[in-house]
Amino acid sequence: MADDVELLLPAGALDTAADRIARRYLLAGTRTIAVVTRRAEQRLEALTRATAGGNLWRAWRSSVYPKGDRPARDPVGEIWVKGNARSEGAMRFWSEPGMIRGGDGNWLPVPLPAAGGRNRQGLISPHEWEMSHPEWRLDLLWQPGKRPLLVAHRRQRRRDTGGARGRSSAGVTEGQPIFALVRDVPFRNAFAIAPVIRIAEAEIPAEYARQAQTASS
Repeated sequence: MADDVELLLPAGALDTAADRIARRYLLAGTRTIAVVTRRAEQRLEALTRATAGGNLWRAWRSSVYPKGDRPARDPVGEIWVKGNARSEGAMRFWSEPGMIRGGDGNWLPVPLPAAGGRNRQGLISPHEWEMSHPEWRLDLLWQPGKRPLLVAHRRQRRRDTGGARGRSSAGVTEGQPIFALVRDVPFRNAFAIAPVIRIAEAEIPAEYARQAQTASS
């Protein structure tokens, strides 16, 4: 009969080894959520950029808890829209069904091609247009049976312009329609956020397996 073998380990050695293994796999979980969250944010940026144009796509932000490369039992990734309520509203306009209606029966100004540039949210208001075109004002043109318009009229020249600043008014002509007035505007609903999140959730198992294999190698 073979002699008995006695294995002697330093006190706490198994606990230390188990702790290292646990931390290694918990860290793989944190890294998985960081990778999947960032990938989803980039997909949303690409969708927004392709559909909304302008710089609205830059409003997407993401974060992961815990911050840094640290292990965690329940790591969490979050994606949100940075900015004010207008940025959030613009994102809903492009990604959800719905309808914009003027309050108290007011008209809504819709920029026509002649309105030119866009702001961060991909829209421009009549006030913003006038601020960037100080030589012009917008006047209401009401025609029976037709959609009301805001058209451009040149302001009277003054000796002292007060240092008004704005981009060149080249391309603007007298009486040119700049905005159309409508009672309501349907949301564009050009892309959906939920499918991107579902794809990210489905990628978690495979990404975790990859991160765990990297951590144990």
